[in-house]
Amino acid sequence: MRTTLLTGSVSLTAVLFWGIAQADTLQLTTEEYPPFNFKKNGEIVGHSTEIVQQVMDKAAIKYRIDLMSWTDAYNKALNENMTCVFTTTHTPQRDALFQWVEPLAVSRIGVAALKDKKIMIKNVEDLKNYKVGTYQDDAGEQILKSAGVPVLSVKDNADNLNRIKDGSIDLWVVNQAVFEKEWQDDGLQYIYTISENPMSIACNKQVPAPMIDKIQQALDGLIKDGSVEKIKAKYAGQ
Repeated sequence: MRTTLLTGSVSLTAVLFWGIAQADTLQLTTEEYPPFNFKKNGEIVGHSTEIVQQVMDKAAIKYRIDLMSWTDAYNKALNENMTCVFTTTHTPQRDALFQWVEPLAVSRIGVAALKDKKIMIKNVEDLKNYKVGTYQDDAGEQILKSAGVPVLSVKDNADNLNRIKDGSIDLWVVNQAVFEKEWQDDGLQYIYTISENPMSIACNKQVPAPMIDKIQQALDGLIKDGSVEKIKAKYAGQ
């Protein structure tokens, strides 16, 4: 009888906890990172943003989205309860730090260089021969640091455009899709892919597991019914 009562008590506690969690607002942090997430006419848009909005609505979870610097967005989700960050590249370096809902997209992280420099990169070791620019807490920065590649880091990724043009750096670590949308016409070219990983919603470890499951199920449903591909196609030509 005691065992039965204890099990029932634990189950009731879990249900009550989940009920309280459902009443809370989930904070979703993000950055300016087109075409995935960016601000346009005062609204946060982008194909990851729209996917996340539809996922949260489908899961019936109360949420808000806040746009800020990547370092702030990332560290809020890392350190604050009821907080998730997107669009976050899921790498081995980050795996144990968060709970993951995925995939929103695929991330190809690589390096760009000035076209007239004619730099050739064949492997990650080659990067050690150049001044490599990154930005703080970016997946590319974390991957290269773990591989022993020295990096020159800034807080704002946009500063790397000026740094590569004035010769402060030789190579710029970029997401291929973002680079092709924002900077491909600036005398630069994408020259080498370092890694390919899923792009995800990364949630604080204290977000209730039933909530994570519900969000993942909602995303799976939107992938299955074709909604995710329709959203991506909408932004492909923008």
